[in-house]
Amino acid sequence: MRVILVILIENQGCCRAGIRRKDLGKTDPPVYVAADGIDDWKWTLCTGTLSEFLQAALAYESVFAVPLHGEELMYWITQEELETVRSGLEKQPFGLHGWLGMDMSFYSNAPDNMVVVMDCGDLEVLYGAASETGYKKLMEVMEGLGEGM
Repeated sequence: MRVILVILIENQGCCRAGIRRKDLGKTDPPVYVAADGIDDWKWTLCTGTLSEFLQAALAYESVFAVPLHGEELMYWITQEELETVRSGLEKQPFGLHGWLGMDMSFYSNAPDNMVVVMDCGDLEVLYGAASETGYKKLMEVMEGLGEGM
């Protein structure tokens, strides 16, 4: 059994992130995740560095905290709509892999907006902005994309 220093527990307790004990001496150690009910809590690599994990986790949480969102919190999107996101927004240099069995990618086109694309076989999206200006810029790409969940 691996010994893991747990650094984050998802708010419903169904997923944990941690650092292996043997990696604790590293300056920027990799982060592993395990999900309740998925492979009996098998720890899998989530990010290559703690700094990438923190950037991605904070970006994900920020989308829930910003005041401006779409009419729905989350949307289903198609592969074609994902291509619109990819071509209209800048992909961020961080992401989460294996978080609750999905991969998360992050996109934006202003310092105060963010789109999170969650690939779990289906494509789910959530997005938001902290200012009207950032929201308007984001909606230049996101307007009309997706089906509300």
